[in-house]
Amino acid sequence: MDIDLDISGHRQIQEELDELEDDWSDSPEFVIENTAEYAHYLELGTRYMPPYPYFGPAINEYMADPNALVRKNQGVDLSSAETVDELLLLIVTSINQQIQANLRAAASSGRSPGVHPEHPKVQTGNLLNSQNWRRL
Repeated sequence: MDIDLDISGHRQIQEELDELEDDWSDSPEFVIENTAEYAHYLELGTRYMPPYPYFGPAINEYMADPNALVRKNQGVDLSSAETVDELLLLIVTSINQQIQANLRAAASSGRSPGVHPEHPKVQTGNLLNSQNWRRL
């Protein structure tokens, strides 16, 4: 995906920015969510249980190096996306796959369910099955 700007005056700057806004204004919106009722308790903890984050570590990994997360989960670089739609789809599916990996705990980059002796090493219940993404 290329963003091309030729700027040589205030009026042209405004026209170029308007064109960029038009190009990006119809961008798709996605939601990454876990619909299990207890998902936030694991992520944040309670007064009786420490947190076992799975969502936050995936977001932190993306924020640290978006391209590395996409390569790890999709096997391609972000630069392979030719449209905004493809770019967002690569990002969303990569983050969601990392969240699922964190839920499985074996591949988690942070503290997740499974690292505590009282929790199983693999989450096979509703939490993992409730993790998904959708386009708005």
